[in-house]
Amino acid sequence: MMTKQSINDAAPARLCGRKFFPCLLGLIFVGGIAGCSGSGVLDNRPAGVERYIQGVYQYNAGDRAGAASSFNEAIRINPSLRMAHIRLGDIYRSEGDYRDAAIQFEIATRLDPYSSSNECNLGLSYQLLHRLADAAAAYLRALDLQPTNVQANMNLGLVYLALDQPKDALPYLQRATELAPKSFEAWSNYGVGLDAIGRLSDGENAYQTALELNSGSISTLGNLAANLIAQGKAQEALAACQQLLLRSDTAFSRTRYGQALRLSGENQAALEQYKLALQIDPTFYLAMTQEAFLLIDQYRQGLELDEPKREAALALWGASLRLNPNQPRVLAAIQQWQSAQLFGR
Repeated sequence: MMTKQSINDAAPARLCGRKFFPCLLGLIFVGGIAGCSGSGVLDNRPAGVERYIQGVYQYNAGDRAGAASSFNEAIRINPSLRMAHIRLGDIYRSEGDYRDAAIQFEIATRLDPYSSSNECNLGLSYQLLHRLADAAAAYLRALDLQPTNVQANMNLGLVYLALDQPKDALPYLQRATELAPKSFEAWSNYGVGLDAIGRLSDGENAYQTALELNSGSISTLGNLAANLIAQGKAQEALAACQQLLLRSDTAFSRTRYGQALRLSGENQAALEQYKLALQIDPTFYLAMTQEAFLLIDQYRQGLELDEPKREAALALWGASLRLNPNQPRVLAAIQQWQSAQLFGR
């Protein structure tokens, strides 16, 4: 989510499409007479199905390792068992093995090229691998098959945001809210898209709608606070940050609170919040960046005579850049303030 905290409260995204509930009776047909010898039993099950069924039972019992072994064996016996590939991909994805998950979902889409759910799962795997162009292509295929797929619309919007294409993202994020008007995630992500194109007032409304649906969403509260700060709404930003801190006392929350305090003119209180943020997480670069800009403001207001403030700001910016080099504003600030300005360069 751009420079903001993660848009969704769960990590990047959820499994797309419907959850699979196996109907075992639909997979098995056994003929013959009870009590007959093995040679007299007619078994019309496709090869590998027995191991697949065993894997389903293991999966539902929470034995993911055993299930993965059974699904792999089922696939070895019969590589065309699409559901074994899907289940195996789901296991790999849940374990953070996105590369192998993508391989399984690629096979599933080849075995069934008419499933929007398979394409959406493949898109999610690519998205988690940061293969954003491939993810966008998979989500577009999912939407060709099922234009009303909420997750495909929402995740495609998020991919376009990550590609810095907010104008392309917005129609899909908006469509997700129309398809799922009770989804706080859809409204929260729509708010991020609106912020990205500068429609801050509309973004604020989207976040408020999301919070009406889920008042405990930490990421939405954080994004609302950032939106209000960007709009210069100091008191509303302070209130949002206070709610955020009640739910999650983190480096992120403290930094947002510091930004709201600074907007209110409470610079010393803001500095204290940035320092608290770095006590919680010494690697939280955003707190370093914000503290440095506040110190430079104080340096300028003091007629640029307090050299320790300038030096402290430069040190904080340097540390911040080492953690996240992609900060053009920080690079520009370092170039501007790397030497004392009073007597020129």
